[in-house]
Amino acid sequence: MKAAEIKPYLEEKYAFLSGAIDKKGYLIITFPSSASIEKLSSEDLKKLLIYLASINSSNGDPRFTFIVDMRQRTWENCKHIFKVLQEQFPYKIEHVYIVKPDGFWDKHKISLGMSKYTFEV
Repeated sequence: MKAAEIKPYLEEKYAFLSGAIDKKGYLIITFPSSASIEKLSSEDLKKLLIYLASINSSNGDPRFTFIVDMRQRTWENCKHIFKVLQEQFPYKIEHVYIVKPDGFWDKHKISLGMSKYTFEV
């Protein structure tokens, strides 16, 4: 896949590789709070993530750490991201971290829904 195919998604920064790595050396893919991820279909989000993952294709270990900034998002937006990660990248996920506003977990009874993901949140 070429960057030109997903240029609008890259320009909007729905998700991006900053070049940062975690403690184990895995690249970090970030979903910033400023991006309106709900505007992307699941298929378009998959394309974006496939492209970002392909940038790391020269590395021997294709796993990633994901950061999802929830400060300006709803739980539905987060579920959309998790669903695509689960379907597209089940073996490429090292960690998923959520940056959340205070009281986020208190407002939502989401712990029951978290068990359906194969990665730890």
